[in-house]
Amino acid sequence: MLEPTDLDNSDFLQALLEGNRGECSKIVHAHLNNQMTVHDLYQKVIVACVEYIKPDLLAISLSIYSNIPVFEKMIQKIREQKPNIPILVGGQAFRRGGQDVIARYLNVNYLPELNSVDAYIKIFN
Repeated sequence: MLEPTDLDNSDFLQALLEGNRGECSKIVHAHLNNQMTVHDLYQKVIVACVEYIKPDLLAISLSIYSNIPVFEKMIQKIREQKPNIPILVGGQAFRRGGQDVIARYLNVNYLPELNSVDAYIKIFN
């Protein structure tokens, strides 16, 4: 069995990009067996993707309001790697609140409708 200490983001991301579902599954199970929550694992995967792909713009949709603290941790981790990347945020979670969390971060914009995302991307380009 793989131990989480033997793994890093690049191992998971490489397996993910290669479509190696078996290796991805082993890595996921190793992390979850080490008491990592699914939320922490998703955060780690997204941060790894940002680190590897180095996008010019990032868009995140969040559907569950109670996941806003996890979302904020993810924004902090992304900011460590790419402090100036524009981040677009939307999803059902923010219909109940959470805009105060978004407001804490420069260049993180709440876009409540999909049409506004398209407009932002056109201006961004």
